[in-house]
Order: sequence, then structure tokens, then C-alpha cells
Amino acid sequence: MSEQWTGEKNTRRCNLIDSEIAGCISPTEFVELQVLQREMLEHRRAMHPLPIKEARQMLESLWRRSNQRRLAEDSNAENY
Repeated sequence: MSEQWTGEKNTRRCNLIDSEIAGCISPTEFVELQVLQREMLEHRRAMHPLPIKEARQMLESLWRRSNQRRLAEDSNAENY
């Protein structure tokens, strides 16, 4: 991360987003917005990384339960 993320940077980023939405952002401001967006994402990833490992474990657990339930249902259907 190049510099610390600050409230002032975020306010500037929000103002530039508003200008972009309004269609009145200059080319220089557009470049500034891209830099601020990248810095914000870097900060977010560093401070609040996505829980990919935990999400993968949860998904695998759900798959196992689903497969176990399906096998049990198939077994019960064969017994009738």
C-alpha cells in the first residue's frame, strides 16, 4: 500500500464518483479517481481480507451434508 487510507481520501473519492455519475468528471479527475479506487481496494484487502478459506470450508461442508442426505434418501427409497 503506497499511502495510508484516510477519511479525506475517501471523501475525495466519493466526490469524484459523484462527478463521474453526473457526467462532468475531467480526464485528470478520472485518473485521480482510478488511483483512489485502487488505494481504497488495497486498504480494504489489507484491513478486511475476504474469508475465502472459511467460505470454501463451509461450501465443502454443505456439499457433504447434501450428498449424505441424498444417499440416505436414495437408500430409503430402495427399501420401499
